[in-house]
Amino acid sequence: MKKFTLLLTIVFGIATAAVADDLLKNGEFKKLDAKGVPVGWTVSVPKSGSFKAVTSGAPDGGSVTFNLPEVGNFTFRQLMTKVLKPNTKYKVSYKIRGKNFKAVTLGMIFINEGWTLSNGNKKLTVTENWKEYEEIYTTPDYKKLVALTFYANKATGTVEICDVEVEALDCD
Repeated sequence: MKKFTLLLTIVFGIATAAVADDLLKNGEFKKLDAKGVPVGWTVSVPKSGSFKAVTSGAPDGGSVTFNLPEVGNFTFRQLMTKVLKPNTKYKVSYKIRGKNFKAVTLGMIFINEGWTLSNGNKKLTVTENWKEYEEIYTTPDYKKLVALTFYANKATGTVEICDVEVEALDCD
């Protein structure tokens, strides 16, 4: 019985640690607010475009979809000032896919106030199948805020994002 209890304690501890590693809130988009935006996230899309979030149907939960029939920009971000530290390494993973999507820039970055400092991938590519990204970044030096931000500049077509996670790599 003692071995069984010890085994349960170890398994529960590992499971708890795995869940605690993700610093992002609602990165699987399973909770939406009254306007249909994932809780904890903000979205900006042009009037000619549309944004839709669904809570299921993606590989590990929900997804967000941006549809831009005319050339435009979008941003999708989560403020992470309270959980991230400046100049610290983090692993960011997410999946992305699209259809007829073209953009001058499609990226995922950590930004500071005013977009004066950023670190991330500013050259994302989109295919019709889910493409998984797993990258390591150092957050910019910031005084007021830092946000995880997906964005597109001068884009048309449809792009979907799902399964976003942020894990700390530096230990203090």
